[in-house]
Amino acid sequence: MDGKPLSSGSVMFVPERGRGAVAKIQADGTFQLGTYGDTDGAIVGRHKVAVYPPRGEFEQDAPADAPAIPQRYQSSESSGIVVEVKPAQENVFDIELTASE
Repeated sequence: MDGKPLSSGSVMFVPERGRGAVAKIQADGTFQLGTYGDTDGAIVGRHKVAVYPPRGEFEQDAPADAPAIPQRYQSSESSGIVVEVKPAQENVFDIELTASE
C-alpha cells in the first residue's frame, strides 16, 4: 500500500475460466496462492485480482496498525488489477495498491 508491503489480509486471483486461487498475506507482504491445495499456485491464464483486509480466520493475525484497504481493491471487478500466470515458470507478482480513492 503506497509502496509499503501489507502485513495481513488476503489476495484472490479470479481467472477468466476455471477455479480461482487465494492466499493469506504474510507479515513480510508476500503470498503464495493455492487453487486446489494451500500453495499449489494459480491456473495458467489471465486473472483479475482482489485484495481483502484481514477478516474471519485471519483477524487474529492483523496488526493493530494494519492499513485499511480501499473498497475498490476488494472486488476483482473493480480493482483494475489484471495479471497473467504463465506456464512452466515461476510467476512473481508485485501488486501495487494506493490508499487514495
